[in-house]
Amino acid sequence: MLPNEIINSLLNSVFFYIFVGIVFLIVILLIVRFTKKKKLNERIINGQYNINELKSHPYVLDIAKLDAIAKVNQEAYDTSLQCKKDYDSIGENIKSAIELLQDANENLEIGDYKTGSTNMDQFDSIYASTKQLSEKLDEMLASFLNQEAMQRKKINELKNQFHQIKNVVNENPNYYTYCWE
Repeated sequence: MLPNEIINSLLNSVFFYIFVGIVFLIVILLIVRFTKKKKLNERIINGQYNINELKSHPYVLDIAKLDAIAKVNQEAYDTSLQCKKDYDSIGENIKSAIELLQDANENLEIGDYKTGSTNMDQFDSIYASTKQLSEKLDEMLASFLNQEAMQRKKINELKNQFHQIKNVVNENPNYYTYCWE
């Protein structure tokens, strides 16, 4: 048989077309699998970035400042309790989200992309609620801490005014003394 006859017999054979179809199907499945893997990996990396962003906020310092204000202000005390409760919820949500990220990463490593995607969907819902709670906590803390900062600014202005008046009096003691005799 000549090479042309072999090629013609293969092209006329049904098995050749079945073989080409199977190879084509395998290539498509590999491309789909690679795409799912890449997409899941990107979601995990993005999730890790988002969680680190939430974890890096200095809520503890702001809550400590609010506690100091709460010692003299009942409204601040109630807000402080609510802020602590929200902070604890944020911490629990972050722990849950980290566990889901770890599970998704394990699923990625073993090739179970469907379960990994499900874990990331759960992560996304927890992250969204945590982000919303975080923004609410930021607003509550900012409102009270801004009030405190404005009061501190006013106090500093009054102190500066007092020191200026005191310096004027000390420079000219004869003008500002009075005797009740």
